[in-house]
Amino acid sequence: MQIEILDKDNENLTKRVKELGFDGVYTIASNKVSDAEKKSGFTMSAYSGPDYEQIIRKGKADVITDLEKANFYLDKGLCYKIKESSSFVMFKFSSLISSENIFAMYKNMMHNVHVCEEHGVNALFVSFASDNDGIKSPMQLFSFAYQFGYSEARFKKAVLEFAGRF
Repeated sequence: MQIEILDKDNENLTKRVKELGFDGVYTIASNKVSDAEKKSGFTMSAYSGPDYEQIIRKGKADVITDLEKANFYLDKGLCYKIKESSSFVMFKFSSLISSENIFAMYKNMMHNVHVCEEHGVNALFVSFASDNDGIKSPMQLFSFAYQFGYSEARFKKAVLEFAGRF
């Protein structure tokens, strides 16, 4: 099973992603993650903002994203809280590519992915594409995760658990 999360709801983009072999396609809008094919139904909350520690400690978001953009570093205690609340940490390929300081972004991602792997946090690796040029294949996303040290077993487990919620 492979999933992709896109930057915006776009039927043509969703169709293209499905053609690449993804089983599930989701979008994030207004801090809500929803199934791109089922226009209504269950949604998950997403968080990207200035107060990660408070949100993580209180378990207020299902998906936590953009940690690396905010120079926020996870630690053992925060990972424990993320696991306890059954949340996901999402890493976006587009964040790395569009960064003004790719080396700082890479370093931040490397640290957070390593801590997620070490403490068993479910992490999602997505392209977060907003157009056809930004879409990555399932193998590219797996390679993205592997490059940062996230294991294949955890990668598959996170995808299955995420898809299972919808």
